[in-house]
Amino acid sequence: MAHFKFTKKMIVELVFALITAASLSVTTFAWFSMQSTVTVSFWDMVVAENLKVNLKYCVHNKTTETDSSGATVVKYPGYNDPRPPVTTDDSLRKTITDYSSQFIAIADNKFVADGPLDIKDLEPGTCHTFAFEIICPAGASREVKLSLKGFSSPGSTKNYLSGSTSTPICLASAIDMYTQAQAYSDVNATNTTFANTFITSYMTYGPTDQFVYYDATETPRADGYVLWTGTIAGGTTELVLFTLEFTDMDATYYSYTSTDGTKDYYTRSADGDSNCYRDLSFNITDLYVG
Repeated sequence: MAHFKFTKKMIVELVFALITAASLSVTTFAWFSMQSTVTVSFWDMVVAENLKVNLKYCVHNKTTETDSSGATVVKYPGYNDPRPPVTTDDSLRKTITDYSSQFIAIADNKFVADGPLDIKDLEPGTCHTFAFEIICPAGASREVKLSLKGFSSPGSTKNYLSGSTSTPICLASAIDMYTQAQAYSDVNATNTTFANTFITSYMTYGPTDQFVYYDATETPRADGYVLWTGTIAGGTTELVLFTLEFTDMDATYYSYTSTDGTKDYYTRSADGDSNCYRDLSFNITDLYVG
């Protein structure tokens, strides 16, 4: 059996669907190799009563290309992880110079086919950043959380951890989520500085992964994963920046060790690759703002 590093030839499809305050939304997030069938899965997002969320996407999630017929094709493949060694070319590093024009409102917070929430062709080592502008009604301050309450990451039917015939490898091991927040400002320059610091300095120098899931030997937290928590004063808006990454950091690599003819076995190794993740999916089944 030939094994080769596949990390830059994998593709991710991420599809968001979000419905506004106090209602339900559905999102698709799945990834697949170029030789595989697309895997589609859905997740729900609930926004607590009396809160409102304006969802925006970062322009760096987007590319505009010209196809062979000369037509313009807009895609949302994301941007390179700014951390070395993932990004060694400084020209690939993204910056925010104007929050008001570089974070674009998603009309009615709704999914549109081929729109900014219909994200395809995301390779490992690339990120998608979104802004959640969480609006708290006038009155008392309120503690608010952005929480991943539930997820599904079906294990591989072929690739397993070495030494175990019952512990399959799952894609959750290669998913990272990062957040930072501050009060939304009516002064655009303030929001711009914050957003630029988030995707440059913060993401480059030791960002804190809010979704840590090592492998399928781990039991998901019963109370979920708090991605961000803070107190929002009544009548104000909190700006929460959220980056979801299909990581290409070597801490998520596996090395092939053996096969029994039916199952292949792998061990965690920085000298490995991402072959074992092919055809797997990751589903956010319950995301809550409130």
